[in-house]
Amino acid sequence: MSEGHKSKKPLRWPTIWLVTGLVLGLATAFTALANLGPAAGVLGALTAAVAIVLTYVIAYRQAIESSELSDTVVKIDAAVSDLAEANERLYQLTLSAAEKDSAQAYEGDEELASDAPALSVDSESLDEADDKEPPYASEALARLRSAGSMLTHANASWKQKIPDPPLRGNHGWFVESNDPAITERWYVRKGRYWNIRKAMPREFLDALESQQRVDPRTIKHDFQLKKHGLASWYARTYDGSLWRVWRPNRNANLGVQTEPVPDDLQAS
Repeated sequence: MSEGHKSKKPLRWPTIWLVTGLVLGLATAFTALANLGPAAGVLGALTAAVAIVLTYVIAYRQAIESSELSDTVVKIDAAVSDLAEANERLYQLTLSAAEKDSAQAYEGDEELASDAPALSVDSESLDEADDKEPPYASEALARLRSAGSMLTHANASWKQKIPDPPLRGNHGWFVESNDPAITERWYVRKGRYWNIRKAMPREFLDALESQQRVDPRTIKHDFQLKKHGLASWYARTYDGSLWRVWRPNRNANLGVQTEPVPDDLQAS
């Protein structure tokens, strides 16, 4: 006999005692109506005894079922906890992999880093950087159009990546459109090989700066966990902080939201 059948068998006992009690109760009532005094007294006593036994049987079954229910709740809680831990670990691994890919794209070339001067972040150098474009702009725009970009020489606005604090190396360029209808923003760097990838949209970047006081020059790299427009953006600053920037899908009226990513959610 299976365990399932064994566990259900005791459920018959309350029914048996209940039926017995009902029969004795009816018999007691009949004997009382028939003026059979002694018999009625005996049957009444038996009925009371059966009622007491039935009470204990029901209490016993409730205790067993309560224990089984408690065990089930404990198992469910453990399963939920395990699932939460697994989801958290998956998030950490996905975050780590996406950030590693981004960091590799944003890193300057090692052979250039030792010779190139550290880029200044004073206002004069920043103004000059805004007015320039990389010498490989035409080739970069051609590659961008091959990747589906709508940027052209006419609408492209270039900004050199100048880290704060100043760092040596080839840190690449950001390019976006001066047409408000085109919201795309890209990161481009040409060294030993090309690195072209989407960068955090201007609206998200501005929200991070206004809400969290994060200067864009302090952002080391940015990335997404999923490659689609609705996915959150993450920004790692040079001081090690990690920020999440997103737009709520279900309530666009809230606008762009920003928050720091806790250390315990980042891969160790």
